[in-house]
Amino acid sequence: MFSLTACRSDKKLENEKDIAVFWVNAYRSNCDAGAGTKNCLMVSDADQWSDTLSYTYFYNAIEGFEFKPGYFQKIKVKVIKKEANNLPADVSNLNYKLIEVIQEKQDELFQLHGNWKLSTLNEEPLDGLDDSPRLQIDLATQKVYGNNLCNAYNGSIKKLDATSFHINSIAQTRKACPEEKQDLAKNYTRALLKARKYALQEEALTLYDLNDLQVLRFIKE
Repeated sequence: MFSLTACRSDKKLENEKDIAVFWVNAYRSNCDAGAGTKNCLMVSDADQWSDTLSYTYFYNAIEGFEFKPGYFQKIKVKVIKKEANNLPADVSNLNYKLIEVIQEKQDELFQLHGNWKLSTLNEEPLDGLDDSPRLQIDLATQKVYGNNLCNAYNGSIKKLDATSFHINSIAQTRKACPEEKQDLAKNYTRALLKARKYALQEEALTLYDLNDLQVLRFIKE
């Protein structure tokens, strides 16, 4: 599992040599762009890839670079310093141009990333419902989001690897909810917090508790 810090990664390159090598994360993340937010690359200057790398937001474009969702890419770039006389204070004076992609590594967890619709709760299919709870797994932020039919929720991922899936806690809104949906919403949230393991099969995600009992099953949207 990687960590994310919000420091501007281009600062340390100023006044240094004009070649930089870094790893680009397999996911983008929303970042503060001054007048609003944008979807930023995340980079690490580590020499070797590991699943514990710390990443920083990268606010600039990289000429010639193709971002590939689900792939970690180690790249070499040329750093070009611009004339700073007429640049706004919040604009970087550095441009970046791709020299080469040194290495690519597919993220084995990429299939988990995205939106899921609940199909089975505690091994009982959700038949005859107009709607069902949703789960969004955001690997870039290591968080989950969704709606349990009554309230929107979010939580932090405590552990995630090839077989483990554990949400640390869940915060949710407190809206009034139709009585017929209340039990489903409560049972769904409880089951999500019980989840400790998972299995992926084609477009289906199944979550299990510590006793290997199925608690939730989702279909990819």
